[in-house]
Amino acid sequence: MILIFEQDLTHYRASFYDYLSQVVGEEILILYGQGEPNSNHIFSFDDKDRRFKVLEIKRKWIGRSFYVQSLSSISDVLIHYDVKCVIHRGAIRNLTLLREINFFRKRGIPVILRGIGYSVRRKFNPTRNLIDRLHKKIIDRANAYLCYTRGSKELLDGHYDPQKIFIAVNTLNSDILTSHYNRLSATGKDRIKEELNLTKDRYIIHVGRLTTRKKISKLIDIYACFKEKRLDNIGLIIVGDGPHKASLQNYALSKGITDIVFTGAMSSESILTSKYIFSADIMVIPGNLGLTVNHAFFFGKPVVGYVISEDQRPPQNYLHGPEHEYLIDDFNGKIVRDERVESYVTAITQILDNNRYSDNALDYARNNLTVQEMAQGYLEAVKFVTTNKVT
Repeated sequence: MILIFEQDLTHYRASFYDYLSQVVGEEILILYGQGEPNSNHIFSFDDKDRRFKVLEIKRKWIGRSFYVQSLSSISDVLIHYDVKCVIHRGAIRNLTLLREINFFRKRGIPVILRGIGYSVRRKFNPTRNLIDRLHKKIIDRANAYLCYTRGSKELLDGHYDPQKIFIAVNTLNSDILTSHYNRLSATGKDRIKEELNLTKDRYIIHVGRLTTRKKISKLIDIYACFKEKRLDNIGLIIVGDGPHKASLQNYALSKGITDIVFTGAMSSESILTSKYIFSADIMVIPGNLGLTVNHAFFFGKPVVGYVISEDQRPPQNYLHGPEHEYLIDDFNGKIVRDERVESYVTAITQILDNNRYSDNALDYARNNLTVQEMAQGYLEAVKFVTTNKVT
């Protein structure tokens, strides 16, 4: 058996573990606890059809930033199952993480950590920064580490043994999304748009939780700029929910905008979500870039996003995940280097006038962001730790 610790068992993580259970050759038990307070993640998944087991463990949150959790229920698992290895989310917000790593390693069970491994807000410097030093101490203690991108691995290789660092491309269940894409393509974009009552010629879309970090008000400003230019053939779809939905709707009304399509919360694997993305022409992400990039690419939708250059100091609330590496400027989308509305409008206009971005987005997703690629990283890490002696 393989034990996998999760902070939140979100629907897209559950979907991946369902796939991993088919290919890893071991039974999988997911350990998770109480989710982050006031989280807007969608946790639902089909209990009847899942291929993995779950065990809820005791967890206590300290505010919204940190938590501690108990291993009291793990002893029975170790008695009844031959645990080959543990895959653990390497988040330092888990204040008991180092204790948990030691718990398993003392019992001869190797531990694989999964995550970013450094702060996305600054350069990794464990000799000077206390948080970075803690990251390094934790990863040093693990038997292997799963990071998300090649850029992440290149950074971590400079601080750890490169043999223990593996890439598990962070992605969504590409099999499901590709199936949706093929099904919708057979129906045709015009018919899907008619079904959804989408009457504009072209649509900008955003998918994600409606939080401050997503900067949806900036997206509304961008849309307002198109309207000021009298480009009324362009519409805006916002898929998601969150604490700022009502204020964002009011903000749009204050600008005289009444035609934004707010769909509410939907799972990334819902056919309805797929229909909205399929019907759109471009994904615009003014805030933090993450798995939404993958989601757009699997439907051939280019992405416009704000990414600073390497020599720039990250501004406040700039917290991109490593997935921003998937967005390649002037290939599968456009990177804007400043937050001016006009910069976004220029980038969006250039993409809408050139179909090659859409083709490149779809090809990139199918060649680089599949669930098979993600699982391969897990399989390589598991093989590495189970064939090397735990010390």
